[in-house]
Amino acid sequence: MHIDLSSVSALAILFLGVSVSAQDLRLRDHAVGLGTFDSARQTLVGLGTLGETLEFDGSTWRQRALRRQGGLYGELAFDEQRRCTWFVGSDDNQQFVTARFDGSTWRDLNLATTPPPRSSFTLTYDSQRGELVLFGGISFNNAYLGDTWVFDGATWQQRFPNNVPPPRGLAGATYDSNRGRVVLYGGQTTFQLRDTWEWDGTDWTLANNVGAPSIRWYPGMAYDPQRQRTLLFGGYYPIVHDDLWEWDGTSWSQVVTPPLRPAGRMHPVFEFDARLGECVLAGGSGDDPTLDTWSWNGTRWLLRDAPTRPIQRGNGNLFASPTGELLLYRGTATPPTTWRWTGDDWSALPGVQPSPRYAASACTGQQLAYLFGGFDPATAAIGNDLWGYDGLTWQQLSASGPTNRIGATLAYDWARGELLLFGGNGGSSGLSSETWIFRNGTWMQASPNTTPPARTIASATFDFNRSAIVMHGGWAGPNNFLSDAWQWNGVDWSPLPSLVAAPALGGNQIGYDAARGACVLTISGNGGRSLDAYELTNNGWSQLTIGDTELPSGLSGTKTVVGFPYPDGLALGDDRSLFTLELGEARSVDYGSACTATAPILAANTWPRPGTSALSIDCLAAPTTPLAALLLGLQSANTPIAACTLRVGNGVAVLVPLNAGAFGSSPLPVPNDRAFLGRDIFAQAATLDANAPSGFTLSAGLQVTIGS
Repeated sequence: MHIDLSSVSALAILFLGVSVSAQDLRLRDHAVGLGTFDSARQTLVGLGTLGETLEFDGSTWRQRALRRQGGLYGELAFDEQRRCTWFVGSDDNQQFVTARFDGSTWRDLNLATTPPPRSSFTLTYDSQRGELVLFGGISFNNAYLGDTWVFDGATWQQRFPNNVPPPRGLAGATYDSNRGRVVLYGGQTTFQLRDTWEWDGTDWTLANNVGAPSIRWYPGMAYDPQRQRTLLFGGYYPIVHDDLWEWDGTSWSQVVTPPLRPAGRMHPVFEFDARLGECVLAGGSGDDPTLDTWSWNGTRWLLRDAPTRPIQRGNGNLFASPTGELLLYRGTATPPTTWRWTGDDWSALPGVQPSPRYAASACTGQQLAYLFGGFDPATAAIGNDLWGYDGLTWQQLSASGPTNRIGATLAYDWARGELLLFGGNGGSSGLSSETWIFRNGTWMQASPNTTPPARTIASATFDFNRSAIVMHGGWAGPNNFLSDAWQWNGVDWSPLPSLVAAPALGGNQIGYDAARGACVLTISGNGGRSLDAYELTNNGWSQLTIGDTELPSGLSGTKTVVGFPYPDGLALGDDRSLFTLELGEARSVDYGSACTATAPILAANTWPRPGTSALSIDCLAAPTTPLAALLLGLQSANTPIAACTLRVGNGVAVLVPLNAGAFGSSPLPVPNDRAFLGRDIFAQAATLDANAPSGFTLSAGLQVTIGS
């Protein structure tokens, strides 16, 4: 069934507005790292490389409206008996994690007994015995492990079979549902491995290895139940492989594949997608990180998703074009490349590019974006050239002026139409405290009465409230990160209140948030796993609330903040990701409680934002029933109804058909109108349930808030 928000747009005045004091932090860029097929909801579930929950609809990966799942070293497996996805692994504190995803929420289990923490193990689901099977891996003191564990949804138990494969990590494994066996291949130990083992629930058996693939680590493995074959793709040793192999339970054979096939990779997602009737291959790592998604039907590979994203972004420059588009200049790429963010993906820009460099400085003005200086790794030379980008092409503006330097502070003075450069590191000449102005095509050194201490990698932006450039922090020498603030009025520098509470980290970055109308300073702490934000007011710094923080794994490496003329708050970039920090917190949260333990579960399938045509409300129902009634409204309620509680007021009902896995979905597209920002939609589901006191049961309420 279908309900279109445009059909109730006349009721928009009844939407309950919410406070927009919270900043909405969202990961925009993603690459799938782990995956498993959810047969109940008929979707491929993945975890991105930063712990974001992703789902593949057959053509694209979409990020779910969930907090990111912590855990850096793990695997996913779908549990058909309990209709949930398990994440098993270790977190960044090297603690073992068992987490359950029911289609709505990730929940960590607090278990008395678990396998010792490890990475690089294999994890499969044994559908015949209804349990997860974990084998081997590498401990955090670099020991290869050869233990076997099983998990029944409540308890981990170690098994002690008569026959055990040699200890190993980086192996491949999958489950042969026809023969009821886990198939394990290869991996790494103190020597290289090229063996095939099978687990029958009781013991391991060394299988016939006739015609087996070559030695390899982390091959992708999947089982095709339609053709009753175990598939193995790629892996590494001593090169990255792109070959495909089949195991029929007796022998291995290489599959001759057409020229159009995936590039070589190791540790990809490789899963049979029952909805497509094909094995899906996604992600993994090769000579470069891989982002594409393919499917194999037994005779051909089909490219289903091919995002074009810049990889290895370290030492790049993230900035805005004069029209507010996000740009990334990768000066260390071969050749150097400028990328434009389209809102969902990146595209490479053609034409002349600035010469190779890193640690350059960038900012945006009224007519041009600017790039200055940096270090050329090929010639080991520091530059002082200035380039401008007008939205179409790069051109060199000046090859003289300030002396050669890296990490200079660069900002555009919107009140005076000129470019400001301060400080930087000249290498052998040391740190600078010079102030330079670029106006009408010419550099001029300024002579202010007051000058901030010398520094490099400080952050600066134009503050439209002060009609001045605000500079914060920087590096003044070994172990001397600064947290002071200064403003430039076009003639002189003057100090601003320092943010005493701010840790002295080099990752502090400032940008002007046009939506908020203020300068916002972001500070990454706790090893990059948290983010604080402060607004600069007339009375100093005021901390902002960041809603639904998405940084358990944190920003890594070089951090950059881009504000105005980016129109919707701030963009934050690091060596591998793109985040946005915007007014208006997009949310999907439960409220109230369910009527019974068997009540349906509701969830939004993606972040609710204006123009999100793919938004839907998913219903995962526990009772066996062909339909669920979904109630949608603009108000919450707390009305007793029989033995349950109605959580939605003044709503409309929609019937949602449920599949064999008791899953259904109702589309709820959001009009592309920013007037909907901060508005709430309330939802609740009802299903018949013969075991419930009233013969039916109701879910908890779901509040969906449309945000940036």
